Amino acid sequence: QAAPAPALAVPAAVGTRRLSKSGKDKLKRFVAKARSLEELAEVEAALDGGPLSERLAARLQLGEADFEERAVAAVPAAPAVPAAPVAPEPLPAGGDAPLAAMALTASGLEKVRRGIESATSESVLAVLDQALLSGDIATLRAMLKLQPEDLQLGLEEESDDEEDALTEASSGTDEGSETDAEDEYDPFATEPADDYDPFATEPAPSADASAAEPAWTTKRPRTARAVAPAEGALGALQGAYDGGSSGSESGSEESGAATGSKKRRKPEPEKKTLAWPVAWAWLMSRTTRHADFRAPQLANDSMYAEAPEADDDREGAMAVALATSLVYAGESSSGYDPKHLARIALVDNHGEVLLDLLVKPRLPLLDCRTHLTGLTREMLEGPRAVDLGEACKRLLHLLRPETLLVGYRLNSDLEALKLFHRPLIDVALLFEVESRKQHQHHPLRWMAEQLLHEVVDEEKPHDALETARLIMRLAKHEAAKPAATTAFAPRPESGKELQVRHIPREWGDKAAAYVSCLSPGASQSLTVKWLLNETDPTDWRGEATLTFPSSRLRDDAFAAATALTDVHVAWQDAPGAPPLGAFLTEQSLIEAFSSFGMVVAARIPRKPLTREPQSFAFVSYLAKEDAQRVASKPEVEVEITPTWKLPLRPRLAKFGHTTDKRLPVRADPTSKEEFAPYDWVHLCKR
Repeated sequence: QAAPAPALAVPAAVGTRRLSKSGKDKLKRFVAKARSLEELAEVEAALDGGPLSERLAARLQLGEADFEERAVAAVPAAPAVPAAPVAPEPLPAGGDAPLAAMALTASGLEKVRRGIESATSESVLAVLDQALLSGDIATLRAMLKLQPEDLQLGLEEESDDEEDALTEASSGTDEGSETDAEDEYDPFATEPADDYDPFATEPAPSADASAAEPAWTTKRPRTARAVAPAEGALGALQGAYDGGSSGSESGSEESGAATGSKKRRKPEPEKKTLAWPVAWAWLMSRTTRHADFRAPQLANDSMYAEAPEADDDREGAMAVALATSLVYAGESSSGYDPKHLARIALVDNHGEVLLDLLVKPRLPLLDCRTHLTGLTREMLEGPRAVDLGEACKRLLHLLRPETLLVGYRLNSDLEALKLFHRPLIDVALLFEVESRKQHQHHPLRWMAEQLLHEVVDEEKPHDALETARLIMRLAKHEAAKPAATTAFAPRPESGKELQVRHIPREWGDKAAAYVSCLSPGASQSLTVKWLLNETDPTDWRGEATLTFPSSRLRDDAFAAATALTDVHVAWQDAPGAPPLGAFLTEQSLIEAFSSFGMVVAARIPRKPLTREPQSFAFVSYLAKEDAQRVASKPEVEVEITPTWKLPLRPRLAKFGHTTDKRLPVRADPTSKEEFAPYDWVHLCKR
């Protein structure tokens, strides 16, 4: 057994001795072979500035040969710690992108979204939110494990060790200007200026370009972290453990002077630029950060735009507007598709037509929805229509991976096309609705009337080409504005109309007469338009509009209509799991609640844009007494599967019946049977 090393006499002067190469090797071997936390804790205590005990020196087997002398140098004052940066101002209403968005690519933004969705506590969300707002890329990189390809702009990695940071902070030379050159371009620091051209490749110059740069090119200085020099007898040992220096600034300077060399700076990486003008990137950021935005999913049968070949010198469009027309097609053997692609329209930023195709149906046509699409069976089965494969090929020929795809309620378009694309702008998500209701959006024609002052006839079918042009004009209007458009009110009521929906198909040719009987005093000339129920391909439903001579007569007719009594039930969706509303059915609700009385209808509301089921439902009773009785029950079990029953707490609905109500009607108005089946119609003020 080796004799213990002699006690190490620690000099009184701090830092007059430090480990030699052999001492450093012994320290590294000891740390690598440590078998307990106690062994490492003793070394860590010494590294933190504590005294070097004889016991530790013996365990490290340090001798005089493991130290070397050095000249005593005055320890310079620690560099001044920069003043804390001013907290960023709150984001203005309208959805400015956070500062951190300036440096993230689409993959980086996707990681941010996944991080928010998978957060396990409010504290994690708070840290992530603060990092996004303040532009703290270092925190985002640590929390989300961002890779170089996730950064939009060329961010140089920090120094490999603390010595570099300390040397640069304390040198006081002109190297600070080199550090400034590493700062990142911040495209989202402010909104675009008034004189900004949304389609220009460079920002519009300010009035005095030589005097000041535009606001959105302002750079944020990078500051080095100030590290206090090591204290105590083991300052030299701490430097050896950290990688060979004494851990102090003077040691770093002395080492550089002794070797006669200076560390070579890393070459500055080439900075990347945005693929789109700042104003359009701003719209894309607002779209992807909206609560109702759902990123498209890549499936096995998805199509996507590819980069052009090397010999393809065609210039792709920076932004295009897409609109589609959808019909109902299907059969029992192949399935039913209520969003069957029938027409594709694509225009550039000037409204010029890039593509306008009719698409042949791949399944038997059930409902062309002519009063909505303007399409007929003859058009879709005629010689002008092309196969879906040809239509998709011609569409992809016009797209690039970086092409901005602009649309209205893009989810349905992308699903119908089975198109995977990332740079998206959805004008339905850009303009907020001034309402207490959640998940609302403005109709496209109402937005055109409010923002572009273009009035479009509401009774006119939606032409896909005109819709695409209207979408592009709305996007250009918003891109040219210096601030986001504030929320505005939904379309006001006409004051003289009641809309009747969910008219039973059994009423047939007499449907108009039966609807008129619901509200005496309305005009007798009305037209019933029929639609095939999206959830039931055998159920046709009609809609019509009742017009009254005055608002008073309309309101009196609405008040006189006897409505069903609604019972409200709600449930909690588990985080990260599919919503329970996707498993519950209206029929299962009717079966569970019918034991308490006559249930005429049950419905699970869906979000208008994403069509996702919400976490509540309504069960409508014919008699108010039955609804009150079930509302007194602590819970009602609803069967989801034979082995799984969901307990729901019923209560009377507190709101509703002010602007719309559901009325009980006989499925067959001519039937005299006492227990003839009931149906319902939806009456809405318009």
